[in-house]
Amino acid sequence: MGDMNARMGTMCDYIEDSVDHLNLQDVYDSDDFCMQRCTKDNTINNFGKSLVTLCAAFSMHMLNGRISPDTEGEYTCYTATGCSLVDYVIVSTELFPISLILK
Repeated sequence: MGDMNARMGTMCDYIEDSVDHLNLQDVYDSDDFCMQRCTKDNTINNFGKSLVTLCAAFSMHMLNGRISPDTEGEYTCYTATGCSLVDYVIVSTELFPISLILK
């Protein structure tokens, strides 16, 4: 949890296509997670790309824009120059179902 200065727009934090057809089972663990994330911030920066890569590689997922009370992916930073979503709560695939009941 924290301020990552990562802006990932609508990039997925999971591997979208099944790797089974690529015969990469030894490279990637299978993860059935496929819940889309909403966001009001459509900007993508290099920190965002790195964070998405990290999350996909280690089966971790943002709660922002997925669970109540933040189902819309609200902005977390407000400045004179604009708004952004740069603060994230990230959990593993295994902890995600438990997170659905937290408020």
